[in-house]
Amino acid sequence: MSEILLTGPANAKIEFRDFCKHHAHAVDKCIIDVLSSDHPTDAQVVAMARQYFLKYDQTAADPSQR
Repeated sequence: MSEILLTGPANAKIEFRDFCKHHAHAVDKCIIDVLSSDHPTDAQVVAMARQYFLKYDQTAADPSQR
């Protein structure tokens, strides 16, 4: 299963998520979270994703966090 983390400024990320809910159900199922960020560099996006998914994976592996 693919996991998608949406990030970016303003409302575009939320509009995309809403579009997927109505028109791209397979993509919508993969979206795990939406985070705000203000024009990050590529390196900042990678660092944010690594940090997020490290916590996400640790929580998913802990049955008490479900």
